[in-house]
Amino acid sequence: TVTCPSTCKTCTTGTTECASCNDGYKLVDKTCKEIKRPKNQSDCDQFGAIFIPAISGSETSTKILADTPGVCMTKKNAGDPGGPTTAYSAITTLQASGNGYGTCPADTACCWSGAETTYTAHNDYCTPMAKIGSIYYGPTYSAANYRGCTRTVCNFSAAEYACTHYKTEKSKEGDWSLPDATTVNAIKNIVNYLEPCPDPDAVTEDGDYAKYTCKGKKYRKNIAAGQESKYSNISYIQNYKGSNGLQLCHGSQNGSSGAPRCHVKFGNEYCAGAKFSKDGATTGCAPAVVWMNDAKCFAYARGHINTTNNNSIAHNESATSFYYASYDKTSAFSTRCILKSWVE
Repeated sequence: TVTCPSTCKTCTTGTTECASCNDGYKLVDKTCKEIKRPKNQSDCDQFGAIFIPAISGSETSTKILADTPGVCMTKKNAGDPGGPTTAYSAITTLQASGNGYGTCPADTACCWSGAETTYTAHNDYCTPMAKIGSIYYGPTYSAANYRGCTRTVCNFSAAEYACTHYKTEKSKEGDWSLPDATTVNAIKNIVNYLEPCPDPDAVTEDGDYAKYTCKGKKYRKNIAAGQESKYSNISYIQNYKGSNGLQLCHGSQNGSSGAPRCHVKFGNEYCAGAKFSKDGATTGCAPAVVWMNDAKCFAYARGHINTTNNNSIAHNESATSFYYASYDKTSAFSTRCILKSWVE
């Protein structure tokens, strides 16, 4: 008598070869293998990624769920050292700006590379490696190490291709994807409501600004006894977490957030062929904006996450205003990939 393995729901008649699997298992080469899901940072370390926890509630009622599957998110943009590769024949890599800049043809998957030297952000409002040491970070974390001026940006089709074909360590092609709405909702609520928010009453790297949209406790590196209800230096995924966090770059011209800056670079000679429209400008590179899997996006500025609003995105904030630009699938945004599960 042939016994079907306990992990299999059904087997091919007369064999121990699995035909379908029980819940929690995936069919791989006629064998049912356990599906692994990340529940903490240690689970994501093997992939060189940052753990994004699951949450309950939203806004001021946001809570991080312990011992609950979340996702792993890549630490660096696709196309940058330490990030997913964009070196595929299906993706055209172009110089983002300067002499020899490239234009993306219609209906083509394109990335625009800073190549560590060519800017994809505004020269006057981005953080080069020479100034990376000026970024504040909490006392239990390591310093930031990912510059804001030269990050690779991609249009939607290139971003989607890079993530769905990414594989590293035990993960396989098809395991990774662009961030979905659930993941971005978690990022948005954690960053906006749980993480430290810049403190306009403290000395910051960019001066004294009266208003920040984020709602978390104010950041202070050293907190006096009795001040814990007002101040925090504990981060979860981004603000003031240095190289232990996502290191999303922030798109504002001023203000702080404990992250590298990468204000949008508008102009026909910057990420040519990529739509980003505002006040007469029609083209630009926007590394502070990140693609999602449904061709929507989210953006980071001044310690705060914004999401798509009717095919436009608030890519920049000031103490008094949000600044929106319209976009489409040709736009040049950052690419971060997520991993929900894998098998070993």
